[in-house]
Amino acid sequence: MSEVPSSPLLEALYQVRSSQQASEEAEALPHSFRAFLEAAWKEIEPDTPFMPNWHIDAIAEHLQAASNGETNRLQIWIPRQSGKSKLVSVLWPAWEWTREPRLKIFSVSYDLALAGRNATESRDLMMRPWYQQRWGDKFNFVREGERYFDNDRGGYRISTSAPEGQALGYHGHRILIDDAINAHKAERDSDIIEDTNRWYDRSIPGTRQEPCVEVIIMQRLSERDIAAHALDVAERSGVEWTILCLPERYEHDHPQVWPGDPRKEGDLLWPARRNEQQSNEMAASLLAFRAAGQMQQRPASREGEILKRDWWRFYDDRIRDKEEWSRLPRFGMVVISVDTPLKDKQSSDNVACQCWGISGADRYLLDMRLGKMNYGLAKRTVREMALWARKRWRGCRHQILIENAGYGVELITDLKRELTGVIKISPGQDGSKVMRAEAASDGLESGNYFLPGFGPPWQPAYDEHKTPSDVADFIHNAAVFPNATHDDDVDAWSQLGNWLRDKQTQPIRTSQPRRRLPVPLR
Repeated sequence: MSEVPSSPLLEALYQVRSSQQASEEAEALPHSFRAFLEAAWKEIEPDTPFMPNWHIDAIAEHLQAASNGETNRLQIWIPRQSGKSKLVSVLWPAWEWTREPRLKIFSVSYDLALAGRNATESRDLMMRPWYQQRWGDKFNFVREGERYFDNDRGGYRISTSAPEGQALGYHGHRILIDDAINAHKAERDSDIIEDTNRWYDRSIPGTRQEPCVEVIIMQRLSERDIAAHALDVAERSGVEWTILCLPERYEHDHPQVWPGDPRKEGDLLWPARRNEQQSNEMAASLLAFRAAGQMQQRPASREGEILKRDWWRFYDDRIRDKEEWSRLPRFGMVVISVDTPLKDKQSSDNVACQCWGISGADRYLLDMRLGKMNYGLAKRTVREMALWARKRWRGCRHQILIENAGYGVELITDLKRELTGVIKISPGQDGSKVMRAEAASDGLESGNYFLPGFGPPWQPAYDEHKTPSDVADFIHNAAVFPNATHDDDVDAWSQLGNWLRDKQTQPIRTSQPRRRLPVPLR
């Protein structure tokens, strides 16, 4: 088809309509950051369609509230690849200058090039015809540098890095701290967190120019990261922060849950951008400890308060992989401990099944299953684990521990028809979850629990990267208990420990002489 030639009249009409739209947007968009960011999106991402989502609305709402003077300290905790830098470091400063071009902006990132890139994208947006047509009469650029530019109304933007960057001599009505800590560097060098905190104390207080709004946006990395440090500093001086916590998956009992979060338990943050498979792959790449902080915004000390990581003992996981069980000590008893959900049998919730070999005071984890199971799948899982264990360890006693609650009541009845050794555990007989874990911790502290993995006594130190992922997740959940997202596996473990304690199985120290330890593969 040939193109229809445009007439001078039609072109004039287009120009009039474009000019009218620009005039209307010039008047309306400075009143709504959410409307501005959607309108400006095509200018910064011309080949990527704008994908609206509730969390974008929430961030925009909080940033506009800061601009309007409703809060002067705002922290946004959010997983990576969720649009945070575009919204906070690129679009928000450009929108602010449509209203107050006099504002001085001080922006920080962990890398100087990254901080400069964000500033450059924001500057380039303001230099585009779309922006100039609407607000070109508000200000003119005087300098147009990458990490420093200013305008003829007194406003400027300077970018630096933490913890090396200098901040002396500059001030900001807006302080934007966008990922001040490199997650990979923090993992390799724990000093980077403390260095960044010292930089914050040294640099930021003297940089604030009132009325000042400070924004920290990041994925949580540690209980000692700059987000936590800024909260501690503010608490000592009587200053309050507004926190917008946006975990990858919704948790109704998250300590910083945002009341306006519209999701249901377990729902993803942005499923149109990162679906179930992609989210699970991201979590797997981080391992449980990092995923708790960087995805769920639940940073926790690697050393738990109740069940410490360095209390666990290990045997060569290749013994489990190759089922060369003869390398382990002789067991007098094999116990399966089952934790079922407190819901009806039609529900699908987490079930934990653990199989332990008992040799004197020592307990060896032989198999474990953790996942969402309805009643039928849970029953089949326990039965298959029991039959496997009884076939492999014929010469010892076999027991199955199931709490008499939830669909455990029916599970006990049904399994007793098919298997011997099913034991009903009275619900809550040892108190709350925490009390049960504390009661069972003596055997763990004494070094009586062995897991398949990489660590003492057959290796000098625990290494989660060389330990099977299911075991590493279990260790993590125990370490951050009772603040872990899931504690079903910890409940199954404490149920075993307390039952054994009641049978007067006394723990012994790992230094006990003549003790037979697992034999590693050669």
